[in-house]
Order: sequence, then C-alpha cells, then structure tokens
Amino acid sequence: MPNRKYKWTLAATVLLAVLLVGIVRWITAPRRALQAYRTELVTRGEQLDLVPLIHQTTADGLAAAARFQQAASALLAAGNMHQNAPRMMRRVAPGKAEIGWARTNIVGEPQPVSWSESAAALERGRPALGELAVVLEAPRLDWNLNYLAGQAMQLPHLAVQKAAAQWLAADAMHALHQHRTRDAAQRIQSALRLVHLTRDDGLLISQLVRIAVA
Repeated sequence: MPNRKYKWTLAATVLLAVLLVGIVRWITAPRRALQAYRTELVTRGEQLDLVPLIHQTTADGLAAAARFQQAASALLAAGNMHQNAPRMMRRVAPGKAEIGWARTNIVGEPQPVSWSESAAALERGRPALGELAVVLEAPRLDWNLNYLAGQAMQLPHLAVQKAAAQWLAADAMHALHQHRTRDAAQRIQSALRLVHLTRDDGLLISQLVRIAVA
C-alpha cells in the first residue's frame, strides 16, 4: 500500500513538473522568438543598438538650440499668433481661393480682425523674431533629446518650433500685405531654415511638425 501511494505521489509530482515546464515555455515563447529574430537580424548585419544611431550633439548646436528655445518661448509669452495671424488663402468657390495677404480683414479665430490689430500683436514679438532669424542661420540645432527614455522621452522643442513657424508666417504675410517682398522672402527663408535644421531628429512626430511648417 505505501508503495502504491508513493508511486501515485511520484507520478503526480512528475505530471505537475511537466505541466509547469510547459506553462513556462508557453509564456516565454514570444520572448524567445523575439530573441531569435534579433539574433538573425544581427547575423544579417542589421544595427540594433540604438546608441550608435543617436544624433551626436555639439556644443554649438546645443547653444543654438537654447537660444532658439529662449526666443520662441518669448514669442509664446507675447501671445498666440494662431488667433491673430492671417490665413495664407481662403477657399471662396470650388477651384478658387482668395489670397490671404490681399484681404481687407484677416480671417482669424474666433472672429476676423484687422491688419492693424494683428500688427500690434506682432510688434510685441518683434525683438524675439529678430533673434530667431539670427539663430536660424546656425549650421545646426541640437535639442539634446534622451532617446534612451523610449516612450517617456520629453519633446519640449516641438511646441516652440510650431510657435516660431506661426510667427514667421504671420510676419511674412504682413510684409506681403505691405508689399515688402524682400522682408517677406527673408521670413520665408527663416521658416525653411527651421524645416532644414530639424531634419535629423529621427522622430516621426518631428517629421510631421516639419511637414506642417513647410
């Protein structure tokens, strides 16, 4: 009798051990498959280590980015040009649009404003706009992003880029409205420089912001 009880206990123990091993293998199967795929990619010569791919910063690039952020933050503090800026154009009929800078009033949100009202808002950011134009002549902007943080990575530079682009566009529209084509071209060139200097972030959201600016 004791032998039979011992055999049943041993069989149950072995069955439980096999069951536990099966459960562990089932749970860890995706991880093992991923590791096997990573090994295969490395064998093919793919670069899976993030560190060598990270955009290397420079002292000049960091300094220029800091100046840009300071100037753009000053623009944000001066007001929201999205509410006071002229639209580039407005559709008036299928296949037809009205040029924004040629309008008598500005189509803004929440209601149209005059060019003089928009100009007054623009003047509050004039010093920062001048600084912005100078900074955008730098060869590069380095935002010192922490790529290793993954989804927790902070992206403070995107808001200031959007604000800078809105102010530059508004200033260009005002220059066109006053037939100052040279000044308008300079602001447009500064906006294009912003698009160029933010091309190496390696982030999808950054590219979407660049598309919106362009």
